[in-house]
Amino acid sequence: GAHFRETIGKIPIVTEIRGRGMMYGIVCQQEVAPWVSQMLEAGLLVLNAGPNVIRLLPPLTVTLEEIDQAVNMMFNVMNG
Repeated sequence: GAHFRETIGKIPIVTEIRGRGMMYGIVCQQEVAPWVSQMLEAGLLVLNAGPNVIRLLPPLTVTLEEIDQAVNMMFNVMNG
């Protein structure tokens, strides 16, 4: 969980990371609905939890490499 918080926090548009363990609400500076669709198309399963929050619930068996891959996918989508 700490590795994910550290890496996702480096995305400039992210203003806050809420959650505990591996359940996250990633608060962004703008609406996330278009990004959620793009992330789903890219193969990353995310949901929105309000107009500016991305909800992420990775499996407990997720590896550091998979976390890095997911963060890179999110970064690419958010920075278009």
